[in-house]
Amino acid sequence: MSKIEFPRRLFITGTDTGIGKTVVSAILMAGLDGTYWKPVQSGTEEGSDTEWVRRATGLPMSHFLPETYGLKRPLSPHASAAMEGVRIELDAFRVPETKGHLIVEGAGGIMVPLNDRHLMVDLMKRLGFPVLLVARRTLGTINHGLLSLEQLRRHGIEVFGVVMNGPGDQIPLDPPLAKGGMLKHTPAFGRPSQEGMDSCLCGNDTRGEIGESRGAEPLWRGIGGVPPDSFSPSPSRRGGQGERSAQSEAQVGDNLGHNCCVGNREAIEFYGKVKVLAEIEPLPVINRETLKEAFERYFGGG
Repeated sequence: MSKIEFPRRLFITGTDTGIGKTVVSAILMAGLDGTYWKPVQSGTEEGSDTEWVRRATGLPMSHFLPETYGLKRPLSPHASAAMEGVRIELDAFRVPETKGHLIVEGAGGIMVPLNDRHLMVDLMKRLGFPVLLVARRTLGTINHGLLSLEQLRRHGIEVFGVVMNGPGDQIPLDPPLAKGGMLKHTPAFGRPSQEGMDSCLCGNDTRGEIGESRGAEPLWRGIGGVPPDSFSPSPSRRGGQGERSAQSEAQVGDNLGHNCCVGNREAIEFYGKVKVLAEIEPLPVINRETLKEAFERYFGGG
C-alpha cells in the first residue's frame, strides 16, 4: 500500500451516528500531528469528542479548537439547540487559520439538521473542504454508503475517499464464495412435473408448453446469465432433482466473478465510483502509540 497524501483541510463525516468518526479523526490527528475542530458538539454533559481525542492522542491543547456550538443534551444538534434556546447559524462558522493539517469532525451524518433550514451537508458546503466518509464494514453499509455519496455529490462536495471502520461481517464475502458459492447452496427445484400440473389446470392441455416461455429470459440473464435449462428439472431427465451440470456451475461462477461486486468494499468502490482508503479493525487499546501504529498501517504505507 502506498502512502496516502491527505489534503491540508479535511472534513470527517459518516453514514450514521456512532460510526467511528471520532476514532478515525484521532488516528489522523496522531499520524498528521494536526489540529482538531468539532464545529458542533451535542451531549457535552457526557463529555466532548474534543476531550476524548485530546486524551487519546496526548497532543497539547494548542492542537484543539473550541466548538462553535457546544450543546448539553445528547440529541441531534437542531433538537439540542432548540431545547437550550439556541439557534445554530451557518454565518457563525468561520474557517480557522491553522498550521499543518486541519481535521474537522461533523456531528452525526450528512443529513443531520442544524436548524429549520440547514443540514450538516450545508455546513460542509460552506466550509468547502474535501470530505472523508466513514462507513461501517457490516451488512447494510453498501446502501448507507451509496446514499451518502449521492448526497455529497448532489451538493457539489468533493469526496476524498471512504474509510470503513469497525468489525466486519462474520462470514467474509470474498472471491472464492463468488465462484459459484452463493448459488451452489441455493436448492434448484427444477420444473414442475407435467402430471402434477395437469391436475391443477382444469383440463387444459399444457404439454409441450411448460418451461418454454421466453418471458423470463431478461430476468435470468440479469441474475447470472444461467438459463433454466442449466438446472435439472426432474430425476427422469438429469439423474436427480436439484443437481447441476459442471458446465452450468462454471457458468455461474464466471458470471458472478466478472459481473458482481462481492464484498462491501468492492461494491462501494464500484457503484460509488470512489476509493476506499482503508478498512480499519477495532483497536484493542486506544492511546497515542496504537493510534500512530494504526495510521502507519492503514494510511502511511507501512
